[in-house]
Formats: sequence, structure tokens, C-alpha cells
Amino acid sequence: MLNLIRAKFKTMIKSNTFWLALLVLIFVFALCVIVQSSSQSDSDFAISNDTVKFGLYIAVDRKLITLNDFVTSFGITFSSLISGVFLASFVAQDYNCGYIKNYFSLMKGRRNLWVANIACAIFMAFISIVLSYVLSLVLGYILVAGFSIDPPNQIIKTMFAGFLLLSATFTFVVCITSIFRSKVAGIVVLFILASGMILPFLEIILSTANISNLIEYSLSYQYAGILMFNADDAVKLGMISVIWTLLYNIIGCMVVIRQET
Repeated sequence: MLNLIRAKFKTMIKSNTFWLALLVLIFVFALCVIVQSSSQSDSDFAISNDTVKFGLYIAVDRKLITLNDFVTSFGITFSSLISGVFLASFVAQDYNCGYIKNYFSLMKGRRNLWVANIACAIFMAFISIVLSYVLSLVLGYILVAGFSIDPPNQIIKTMFAGFLLLSATFTFVVCITSIFRSKVAGIVVLFILASGMILPFLEIILSTANISNLIEYSLSYQYAGILMFNADDAVKLGMISVIWTLLYNIIGCMVVIRQET
């Protein structure tokens, strides 16, 4: 298993699409900061008190001043999409070539491949959150007037919560891509989850069952409210992310075990 994990990591890092995904993330993030900095410097900049918004944004209607502001507003949201698209393609390529048979011919080969892909997902989440903080720090100092750094404890809480949220999201991508053996399936459900498109339908379903409050514990709801994220909510976000990560792993493992029998 460890050899397979190391091999998957090596393949990922040597992949041109891996570095392309990081370059795209850097470009999009820089564009977001430039647009946001220019917008909020205008005297007629409008500030909204809305707590939940659907979709991914190039600019938001509130002032972003601190390090955590930029990470939660742009870093986590766009990392989930850009890195998630790469991850779906990376996982699907095993199923699009004959080399996958070599894994399946080994004892517990499918399970080991699943674990290796999950390890890659967690690694991608770590890279994404670290890169988001580095970009926020550099671009914030260069482009944003009055830029400041949050207290260390708030940075640690937000970084850990963001890492867990991305880990849950990427685990979901691995789960869907592996089950359907299609990167298209993984990319589509990723966009639906991160953009919050499913929330209106989910709200109708839960309201019918008189459990509408449960929508607050969905990953889509966490992305919808990420613009107003507070470090004090890090524990709640982290626990929700861990629960969904475990759920996706259980579902994925059940499918893998069934395929082995």
C-alpha cells in the first residue's frame, strides 16, 4: 500500500496538469485580489450584510482586509474547483488506460488504490490551503491598502478548517469519479457542490420532511456561507467536514469491496 501511495504521489507531482492546475489557481487568485482591491478602493463600494451566497465570485461586496479574508473568500472556493477538476482527471486516468488491471490483479488492489487516491486528495487539500495563504500574504501586502494579518490562533483555526473542508470535498470527488469511472461525473458534482446549486432543491426536500435545519450541515451550505466565515466557527466547520469525509470513505470502500467480490 505504501509503495502504491508513493507511486501515486510521484505520478501526480510529475504530471504537467498538476503544475498547470497550480498556475491556473495562482492566476485566478491574483485576478480576484486585483479586482477586489480595485473595487473596494472606490468611494461608492457597496457593502452587503448577506450571510449566504450561491456561486463562486471574482469580487465580493464586502471589504477584504485581513489574511483570512482573502483565503476564505477566494482561496478555499477557487481551490475547491480548480484543484478538484485536476483531481477528478487524475483519478479517472487510471480507469481510462489498461494499467488499472495491474492494480486489480493484486490482493486488495482496489482497496489500496482507493487509499492511495484518498491520500492524494488530502495532499491536494494541503497544497491548496498552503498556496492560498502564501498568495494571500504576498498579494495582500502588494495590492491591498490597509492589509493586516490575523492573530496566529485565528490563522491556525481557519487554515485547519479550510484544510478539512477541502479534504472532504476532494474525497467526494474521488468517490464519485471512482464509482462512475468518469472525470466528467466528478467535475459535475464538484461544481454543483461548491457553487451551492443543489441548496434550493435540498432545502425543498428537507422542508418536506420537516428537517430543514439539517441543510446547515451540508458541505454546499458551508461553501455558500464561506464569505462570512469566522475563525470561531472553525470547530463546527471542521467537525462537519470530518463527518462527510468519513461518510464518503465508507461509501467508497463499500463499493470497492463489492467490486472485489
